[in-house]
Amino acid sequence: MDTNVGERGGCWRRRGAIAGALILALLALLFGPLAKGASAGIYTAVQCHGGHGGGDYSSARFGQSGASFYPIVDCAPGGNGLGIVLPQGGPYGAIASWALDAPPGTVFHRVSFAGSRYSAHGWLAWFVGWKPEGGFDELHIPGDAQTYDFPDSYQRSGPYSGIEAQLVCVQPGSCNGSLEPGVLMHDLAFDVADLSAPTVSGSGSIFADGLKRGFHDVNIAASDRGGGLSAAYVLVNGVPVASQGLSCLAAHGNAFNFKPCPANASPSFNLDTQSYPFHDGANAVQVCANDFATLSGPNVGCWPGTPQTVEVDNSCQASRVAGGAQLSASFADTNETAIQVTSREGATVSGRLVDAQGNAVAHATLCVRERIMLAGQSAASVGAVETDAAGNYSYRVQPGPNRDISFGYRFNRDQIETSVAFRAKAIPELSVSKRKVANGRAIRLYGSLPGPMNADRIVVFQARGPGSHRWRTFKKARTDAHGNFSARYRFRKTTESAKYRMRAVVVEQAGYPYLTGRSASRRVRVKG
Repeated sequence: MDTNVGERGGCWRRRGAIAGALILALLALLFGPLAKGASAGIYTAVQCHGGHGGGDYSSARFGQSGASFYPIVDCAPGGNGLGIVLPQGGPYGAIASWALDAPPGTVFHRVSFAGSRYSAHGWLAWFVGWKPEGGFDELHIPGDAQTYDFPDSYQRSGPYSGIEAQLVCVQPGSCNGSLEPGVLMHDLAFDVADLSAPTVSGSGSIFADGLKRGFHDVNIAASDRGGGLSAAYVLVNGVPVASQGLSCLAAHGNAFNFKPCPANASPSFNLDTQSYPFHDGANAVQVCANDFATLSGPNVGCWPGTPQTVEVDNSCQASRVAGGAQLSASFADTNETAIQVTSREGATVSGRLVDAQGNAVAHATLCVRERIMLAGQSAASVGAVETDAAGNYSYRVQPGPNRDISFGYRFNRDQIETSVAFRAKAIPELSVSKRKVANGRAIRLYGSLPGPMNADRIVVFQARGPGSHRWRTFKKARTDAHGNFSARYRFRKTTESAKYRMRAVVVEQAGYPYLTGRSASRRVRVKG
């Protein structure tokens, strides 16, 4: 075929659309990655196909210039397809075409179609594949007016940015009208390679600052300039938790046009942070969208690029009763929010839950958490209480270390909380090996400290002699891994019989969650 003829036909199609080398360079940048083997979402799209898509030809467009032509549209099964016949007289370069262009951001990876062509009286009938980087290939079918049916041996691998069936006057001067020339194509199938992922953004309360509890909304805004969006979804810790499949004009793996799916989607979801895969603590949250693909995995766009860390705290059991607005708590014996007792004693906390108007909120669940008063300690759930018909509740604090006791009311994502301070003096257990001993002999003092965290603690032993009100320190010891202590003491200077009182004292010390406390005294009689 004459190269000049091909250039002339190509000039008509590109006239006004390509402005020199700059545009060609931009096209090369846009479509070049496919040629380098980069991944792409690939799908099959059919046009004017009797076997699929109901004869849809919505992605095809007819155009003519310089003369009048008769376009054929017959896409039913067994039909002639899309064609051009009966050219009227026109000058050199007069042209008509049926064109199918790849959507922005895509190329035709492979093209297959059935068709026929017949050139006569200066009219050239042919098929052209336009290259993304510029130029074209002839998509050859013999020019004998015979129909070469799909599937045929004239499948072509791209990439192509578009294909056309053309009828063009290539005779110098002009071409007369004729009944003979024509070009037809039907059963077109395209493997469309989508080179770009969807654009995605997210919003909603799940992405707001602060701790998350209960239910939170998330909104997705997604768009795709290729084949469209097939799905939008939310990932939590890498697991899909909510999704919306989008309706696409496709069946049996074939899209019925080049843009079978919606170009835009904005679904919204309500997420339950109390359910898997959410967990208390840090969670990774992303919103994503897939474009359309049937022959490969889809392109995936996600926002943010690095999942957002969302802190969740549903440790307070949710109440089924709404309306709580104010929650009080104090120790029943003192009506104060702080109390000091010994390590052997507990205390009772009481309080009330009311609404914004001060009315009782009955039968509401309150979570109870306790935190040992040491740096680095976190609150632990110890149970729940329920308000009575008057909105009142009570809770018994068990003997133990210094603790903050908190009471929480949560309905869905809203939570209120109040707390009291429980402080305890450590009371060591103390025993002596002998109650009577002669001067010069030794006794063993032994016992234990209340837990927790009672290992490697300092214990001071004190004694008070007859007629004295002053306690004197005479020995020290450290507890073992189980909080037990032991020490020996030999009496050397008791020359006359005497009775001594002895006790163990544990002072406040780093890492031990108790106030200073002392044991009950033990009597020892020493014979001088």
